[in-house]
Amino acid sequence: MRTARAQLRLDIVQEGAKTYINVLRAKTFERVQRLNLDLTRENLEMARVRQTIGVTGPAEVFRWESQIATARRNVIDANAQRNLAEMALNRILHRPLEEDFETAEISLLDEALITHRGAAGQCYQ
Repeated sequence: MRTARAQLRLDIVQEGAKTYINVLRAKTFERVQRLNLDLTRENLEMARVRQTIGVTGPAEVFRWESQIATARRNVIDANAQRNLAEMALNRILHRPLEEDFETAEISLLDEALITHRGAAGQCYQ
C-alpha cells in the first residue's frame, strides 16, 4: 500500500513537471510569434517607404499586409495554446483553472541546469 501511494505521488510530480515545461514552451512560442509580428510590422513600414520613394510597387506593401494578418493569427493561436497549458498546470496543482501565475524565466546558461549538488555535496555534470 505504501509503495502504491509513493508511486502515485511520483506520477503526479512527473506530470506536473511535464506540464510546467509545456507552459514554458508555450510562453516561449508566444513570445517568438509576438516578435515575428513586430518584425513584420517593421517590414511593412519599410515597404511603404520604399513605395513612397518609388523603389517598389504596391505588391510589396500588399504582401506585408497579408503577412501581418497571418502573424496576428499566429499570435492569437500561440496565446490560446499558452492559456490551455496554464489551465492544465492549474488543474494538476488543484488551483482555479483561470488563476494567473508567474513562471521563472531561466537561460540555457543557468548554473542550476549545468550542475547539481547531491546530498553529500558532490557535484555532477
